Amino acid sequence: MDRIAIEVEECRQMGIEVLSPDVNESFADFGVVAESLKTEKPRIRFGLLAVKGLGENIVNEIIEERKRGGKYKDFEDFLSRVKSKDLNKRSLEAMARAGVLDSLAERNSILVNMDKILAFVQELNKEQNVNQNSLFDLSPQIDISSKLKLETVDPLEKKQKLTWEKEYLGLYVSEHPLSDIQPQIRNYAVACSALKGVADGAEVRVAGVITAVKKIFTKKGDAMLFVKIEDTSGDTEILVFPKVLEQNPHLWQPDSIIICSGKVSDKDGESKVLCDMAAILNHENLEQTMSNFVVAVRERPAGNRFRRGAAPKVFVEKTVLLKLPHPLDYNLSKELKRLIADNSGNNALEILIEKPGRRERIMTSFKINYGESLKKNVDSLLGEGSIAYSD
Repeated sequence: MDRIAIEVEECRQMGIEVLSPDVNESFADFGVVAESLKTEKPRIRFGLLAVKGLGENIVNEIIEERKRGGKYKDFEDFLSRVKSKDLNKRSLEAMARAGVLDSLAERNSILVNMDKILAFVQELNKEQNVNQNSLFDLSPQIDISSKLKLETVDPLEKKQKLTWEKEYLGLYVSEHPLSDIQPQIRNYAVACSALKGVADGAEVRVAGVITAVKKIFTKKGDAMLFVKIEDTSGDTEILVFPKVLEQNPHLWQPDSIIICSGKVSDKDGESKVLCDMAAILNHENLEQTMSNFVVAVRERPAGNRFRRGAAPKVFVEKTVLLKLPHPLDYNLSKELKRLIADNSGNNALEILIEKPGRRERIMTSFKINYGESLKKNVDSLLGEGSIAYSD
């Protein structure tokens, strides 16, 4: 799935929109949305086989039936036409949670009404079997004229949608939980993807959404955690030792957004952060929370630090902002990728894409060496002022 995440990010950086899987547009593997070929804005759909919990049999049946009878008109039409033993609770929950059925029914409506839906499918199968038998004994066929009536429920909350998207697709597709606050976070924390360029033992701040928590016990029987966090550029692992865990054991919950201070450890060639202090980040009063955290880190007692004495300088790398037109010409994107590859370094690269009515900022996993040569080459391709240090 890491390979898929990298390829998805590269598509987005080229101005190609990557969409969640859809029952009426997706094939087994990734594919270009046919209608988008008529425009200058190509779109790519996730394949159905990328959804955790969906097997080849039901995926093939969904696609073949769509080819035979056209797009599915609504959720009832879908249930009536897809004849597969694998159309069951497990596959329906997977499709609902991954957003595969969004064009037919709201996710929470499917999940809450699952018992009704399964009963409806069972009744359809029974009707089909009876009618098949009647073809041989000339008895009248049965038409139960079933209508699926789902109980009205509140739509699924955005946070839960993104959580299940990550679980069932392996990455956030529709948007990242940090998308709207990443520009603020980058002023206080180093990007996860940039840790490989930070010296062993350097003190850093990192911020992200918790995606995994693993508890282990020391030889003394004390609990400690291995926590994986993710920002819009990538992910990293945080080690939370017993004393830090005791300070706030309820902080380390999946889907929580946190900021953490600690020192880098690149043992075994993998950069991790040994946590010294952490705090929850909420969208409300975000700037104030991060500012207060920085002060708290600076003023914490020397005995709570990894290194005694004066507070060390916290590393926050300078971010370079690259402004791109939308859509981006293919040949131009290839030349930009070459320039980025030829100028690797320690500066994080953020991309600003100008779209109609809005701006989209994407923190990439690329690290570049920003200098006059790179600036001159980029400006010659995109125009004066297209690349500079981010404010």
